[in-house]
Amino acid sequence: MRSFLLICSIALLSCGETSKTDEDTADSSIGTRERDTDTDTDTDIDADTDTDTDTDTDTDTDTDTDTDTDTDTDTDTDTDTDADTASADRDSDDFTEAEGDCDDLDDLIYPGAEETWYDGVDSDCDGESDFDADGDGYDSDTYGGTDCDDASALIFPGTGDCTDTDTDTDTAIGVDTASDTAGPDTGGSDTSEPVVDPVDLDGDGYTAVSGDCDDSDPLTYPDAVEHCTDGIDNDCDGEIDESACGEDADGDGYVSAADGGTDCDDSAPLTYPGATETADGVDEDCDGVVDEGTSAFDDDGDGFTEDAGDCDDGVSTTYPAAAEVCDGVDNDCDSAIDEGLSFVVYYRDSDGDGYGTPTSTLTTCGGLPAGYSASGGDCDDTTTLVSPGAAETCDGVDNDCDSAIDEGLSFVVY
Repeated sequence: MRSFLLICSIALLSCGETSKTDEDTADSSIGTRERDTDTDTDTDIDADTDTDTDTDTDTDTDTDTDTDTDTDTDTDTDTDTDADTASADRDSDDFTEAEGDCDDLDDLIYPGAEETWYDGVDSDCDGESDFDADGDGYDSDTYGGTDCDDASALIFPGTGDCTDTDTDTDTAIGVDTASDTAGPDTGGSDTSEPVVDPVDLDGDGYTAVSGDCDDSDPLTYPDAVEHCTDGIDNDCDGEIDESACGEDADGDGYVSAADGGTDCDDSAPLTYPGATETADGVDEDCDGVVDEGTSAFDDDGDGFTEDAGDCDDGVSTTYPAAAEVCDGVDNDCDSAIDEGLSFVVYYRDSDGDGYGTPTSTLTTCGGLPAGYSASGGDCDDTTTLVSPGAAETCDGVDNDCDSAIDEGLSFVVY
């Protein structure tokens, strides 16, 4: 048999009650001592026949056996309160009733003692309410009074501050001239709030109520010296840099620079330091620059203003007649982007063999981008063995992307 082969090379102290009998006995004993100590020589034939049978040892120094049967006819009814309690310091706090001690049985209560507020006790004996800690004449509303803020003597019913809890200092009744920073302004325009003279915050001798128009500046107060060039109403008369500085001819609140003031044009009421700049060729704000911040000013310094056609006055490379560059921007302000430049189509070359796939392209005027090739036609962009012009090998693959497989190779029959 003949066969053919085709071959190719891949946290207490009680005090109890003494019985009435003991008390009576003690009282009787005390009474006896008092009667014994007085110096009267009465025969004392009082009806008590007690031979001093009370069991107390009666340590008082009288040695009498009380044999006198005095009827004790002396009618003095004094209980011998030693004798005047008003002059006795019974609680040893160094004050007597005569000296103002309002409770001479409590050593914590005396004139000048430290007051404990809201305990119902007049510890310092001043006769004032124990529920009015700020001394404004109104008890705290926490303890049945009407004072909504018992820590401030400036806040009480009638001031307007018990409904408007801010403590601002207005300069006139019915006018809210302060900033209400001390608390919530629940009273609207404060028209019910009275004038309250505050402290002198800057130490210049004037408060906001007494006319200090800036109580944070010690150089600003009524009748202070006016400084010509600081733009401040130093003397609080409602005018800035006036009098000695010269007159404000245009009435804009600034004295002419020629008179030592800061107004660069004292004939124009719209021209003064801090005025709004407009596109009119005039330095309204007196800063030495004309029309800055307006369409008539060349902000980027490229020689063109917005009024002169600069389509982006923040970029110095963009202005009328500028060179057009490949950047996606209208550099020459002609409403066209990157016009007049050469654009090239590039192909995505994933395998880096110098050929890209025709299904992924990029058209640009900026040169060959990374990952792209100027040549397309790669029929398999995942392997460097396949691309237009690759050598065809005997592998059953179209290596050169010409739509033929293994063409040009020698086939042998085995």
